[in-house]
Amino acid sequence: QAGAPDNAACPYAQTLAYTAPSALNITRPLLLTGPVFFGEGPKPLIKSLVDLAAKINIPAPEVKRAMELALEGQKAFQARLKEKGQDILSNLRPKDMAMIVVARPYNGFDPGLNLRLNQKLRDLGILGMPMDFLPLDIKHDEPLSHYWRYGQKITAVATAIANDERLEGLYISNFGCGPDSFILHFFKHVMGRKPFLEIEIDEHSSDVGAVTRLEAFLDSLAARKARDAAGGKKGLNFHPLRPIKCIRGPKPHQTIYIPPMCDHTKTMAAAFRAAGISAEALPESDQTTVELGRAQTSGKECYPLILCVGDFIKLTQRPGFDPAHSVLFMPSSNGPCRFGQYGRYISLITRRLGFDNLEVLSIDQTGGMYEALNQAGSTKSGAKLTKAIWRALITVDMLQKALFHTRPRETTPGAADQAYREALAELENIIENDNLKAMGSFQAQSRERFQAIRLKDVNTKPRVGLVGEIYVRHNRFANEDVIRRLEALGAEIETPPLTEWIFYVSHVNSMRANRQGQWRKRLVTILTDLVQNHELNKIARSWKGFFPHGTTEPPIDSTVALGERFLHRSFQGEAILSLGKGLEFYHRGAKGLVNIMPFTCMPGMVVGALTGHLREEASGMPAINLAYDGQSQTNTQARLEAFMYQVNNFNHPKSQ
Repeated sequence: QAGAPDNAACPYAQTLAYTAPSALNITRPLLLTGPVFFGEGPKPLIKSLVDLAAKINIPAPEVKRAMELALEGQKAFQARLKEKGQDILSNLRPKDMAMIVVARPYNGFDPGLNLRLNQKLRDLGILGMPMDFLPLDIKHDEPLSHYWRYGQKITAVATAIANDERLEGLYISNFGCGPDSFILHFFKHVMGRKPFLEIEIDEHSSDVGAVTRLEAFLDSLAARKARDAAGGKKGLNFHPLRPIKCIRGPKPHQTIYIPPMCDHTKTMAAAFRAAGISAEALPESDQTTVELGRAQTSGKECYPLILCVGDFIKLTQRPGFDPAHSVLFMPSSNGPCRFGQYGRYISLITRRLGFDNLEVLSIDQTGGMYEALNQAGSTKSGAKLTKAIWRALITVDMLQKALFHTRPRETTPGAADQAYREALAELENIIENDNLKAMGSFQAQSRERFQAIRLKDVNTKPRVGLVGEIYVRHNRFANEDVIRRLEALGAEIETPPLTEWIFYVSHVNSMRANRQGQWRKRLVTILTDLVQNHELNKIARSWKGFFPHGTTEPPIDSTVALGERFLHRSFQGEAILSLGKGLEFYHRGAKGLVNIMPFTCMPGMVVGALTGHLREEASGMPAINLAYDGQSQTNTQARLEAFMYQVNNFNHPKSQ
């Protein structure tokens, strides 16, 4: 049956067409599992529903017809919402006021989650209206738009409220809501000088507190309007702020500045310089970075964003800094992680600080990354730039692997670090001078550097895998040098290489192209993957036999397959990689696992919640979750010591 009930209790009671279970002879509860792709257009959505329905023998034509009826019913229902909203707005006089409730459906329409704020508004004599009643102009291609659908909708709502003196905003959020930590900034940006009330609700929130805040906000609105009337002001005269702008490539006179995520950025900057583009990797983050970043953020955002903002602001404070000749490098993505909002938010910060001509180079890693790099390298050969960057990244991965394998066993403290620093400096020089012929001999010489270091007994160190959010995992300052701290407690650390993420991005792009029938895009992705693996294997040959547990990592498909024991692969991002890699480390003989994440990191919290299941799969292998936010925790060292005690007492089945 299909259609939207006229008396729907919730505007989001999306109508569904279904066949009664009795008609299917189902006599017991049936659990249907499988991904349903709502965000990639009608074809992948219908195909996923057809695949799901096939498990209970519903033919594809019935599913497609049911989907048509459901969409028609939903469209008609939404049209009625807009009609009702337009009717309310047309009856509002210039001096009247309506409070627009800005919220996602689970907040806006669930009385348990919103503390019955709609009823409290009525009790206070205020007309409240859900944001879904507003006729909105949602433009998905604007620089301010989000890959989150409700982010796009909420930004459009801000525009509607800011441009109508009769409307005020009540924004309902939740503690730790990842998307809102960014969307609220853009909402405020669009609202301009117009105030709004944000109420953040969690399980400790009380009705009394919500009412008090509502009353205080209404009092402030009344006082503001009285002041404006006394001063002869007509409205608040809101002017739309300048749009947030991200560029796809630098101009010839500009220098690209890259955040100091890890040592890979130094060689990446060298590759840009080899292509004729001025580039610099910023110095390592420090406490000043945190202080500057926190001054321009709310504290709800990801820790890596705070560090990037702080490092960029520190750059602008250099004597003689010229924003017109500078570009801030910040890759992007299309979710689900918040990382894709970094570039937009940093652009917003630069405008706030008065650097209107300071641009952000935002390259989407999930689509068009290589084309954008090719465009950026057009001063010479764009394809040459992408290859140089790739060689640089995989070589640093190999050097770090050698460092982490050698340093815990060195007899002369500092010898491995010195070998690593010398190799890294030489690599920068080779890449910047475009000396490809020297790469082969460089790999052999780097191996000799590490082999020349005298080592203790190689069998005395328990191996511990380290997974987690890519920025904090690689940034020594962000993770409080956790690798050295674990080494000091007797561990040898293994980490996934940085380039694992690039292989995973290609894996995701190939899956998406396959679902959407984009065969040319899938072919290009496969060929790119083959070329990258070829380059990796060439470099790995020089290190063959150096590492007892293999020179290169297993294919990304293998890691994802292991991660699927905990999450479906359609749940994209670092979570499935961390879980899969954790199990992979266990199968390769690791005796412990550390999951690194920024505080409130969305993928990190998923991994943390599933750590217990991972331990069960790994015969009880010790595992620990560490969250970082720039404020040192006094108990971190004690937790690491307790963890290493468990590691040393864990009897790995492979070693028995």
